[in-house]
Amino acid sequence: MLVYVFTALGLWLLAFLPGVLAGLIVAYRVRGKESPILTSGMATQVCFIVSSILIVLLLFRGDFRLLGFKINLHYTLQSLIVSLLVASTITTFTYYTSRKVRYEPPFLHENPILLALVACTLAPLGEEILFRGLLEGYLLVHTSISLSIAIPSILFAIIHLASYPKAPTRILILVIMGAFTMGLIASYYRALSESLLPAIVSHSTFNIVGVVLVKIIKPCGYGQTDHSIRCNTLQLQHQLK
Repeated sequence: MLVYVFTALGLWLLAFLPGVLAGLIVAYRVRGKESPILTSGMATQVCFIVSSILIVLLLFRGDFRLLGFKINLHYTLQSLIVSLLVASTITTFTYYTSRKVRYEPPFLHENPILLALVACTLAPLGEEILFRGLLEGYLLVHTSISLSIAIPSILFAIIHLASYPKAPTRILILVIMGAFTMGLIASYYRALSESLLPAIVSHSTFNIVGVVLVKIIKPCGYGQTDHSIRCNTLQLQHQLK
């Protein structure tokens, strides 16, 4: 079984590394321009999709059942409901435990339309095809269900730390918790349904809730200290006089 685990990790790296390289190249080419982080992220996600599909075409004779390319609406609806409830709970917990933490990931300051496109559409497609499609699909065939769920979830949580450079420890812990929890839900429904669609919907739901948090709640005081909130209030009152 260990051989199959390492083979699965090798296949994952074969699709993951070109995506990272593509993102770095694009980031270098668009530095100084509008939304460089999101633009490079788009390149990475597209490369994840293309690399995973090419691997299946070349090494598995185009058997796209490995990637979970089928529709299962029953488990997709279940995944949507569960993800919405869990994501809302984690978001609320994050809000109350991070109100006084002065940190914002750099991508939040880029084009909001592009942010919504990447976070809610392209990232769920690219990352789920890579993690729950290629990696988990191979593990489901050759190993146990528990390993098939655990390994993609752990890797998924770890790589998301790269999106939060110089973040305080508390934020990093929350990122790990949220990404790992989402990974478990997505991996569970991928294994249960034999379809990638529930995982994509779960991922998109978590990201949508997260975007709502940072774009709607945060401007109202999320991530600010009580002192800074009072200062902002006094400044606003002064301007209105």
